[in-house]
Amino acid sequence: MLLRSCAIMSFRDCRNFLGLVLLFTAAFSFACNSTVTQSSEVPKVKAQTEPMQPEATATPFVEPTTPIDAHKFSDGLRETWRRFTASGQYRLAQISDMRFSDLASNDIARNFGSANPIPFVYIWGDLNYKKRADDDHLAAIVVDTTKTDENRFSLVIFSPTKGKKDAYETHWFYRNRDLSKTSVNRASGYFYITEHLDDGTQKSCSVAWNNKQKQFECEKLK
Repeated sequence: MLLRSCAIMSFRDCRNFLGLVLLFTAAFSFACNSTVTQSSEVPKVKAQTEPMQPEATATPFVEPTTPIDAHKFSDGLRETWRRFTASGQYRLAQISDMRFSDLASNDIARNFGSANPIPFVYIWGDLNYKKRADDDHLAAIVVDTTKTDENRFSLVIFSPTKGKKDAYETHWFYRNRDLSKTSVNRASGYFYITEHLDDGTQKSCSVAWNNKQKQFECEKLK
């Protein structure tokens, strides 16, 4: 058909006509090939799923009389703690028992290096109590396992009474109250109890023995 059309044209016109036809054919072929190539190179997207991460579990606090603190307590204190917890009614408070707010946790971390303060402390100072010089007081926040309400906590102080070898007196400083926002700490030979408020502030008091009342008392810090 192209030759028949060209026969009625001049040589020059025929040449130009055939050139346009070849150019059009080449352009059409390139466009088709390009489309096929691009389509074949489209990557397949595979659905990706994030691996399940195991839930973090809080490491339980060790008992106050574990071997890692063997230099801080005597056999008498070990036996006193064993008897105190033997029935299973009382145990050391754990992270899961505490209810520190985010602001309180941040404040605790700044002051103590961890947002989870250990619920017991040894105090080498006498706290105005007639104790044996070589043995420390032990103060611990404990939980009554027979209770489930907010007032299941107590704060107990075990003191090495002077003149009684290996004997420890058990003093219930707080009993059956909410201590889920409370920490115990020591500065030098002094013993402090701190309540961490939800707004990140705190209320602290210093514990000492009142010889007249025959009990420990806590004087609020200004």
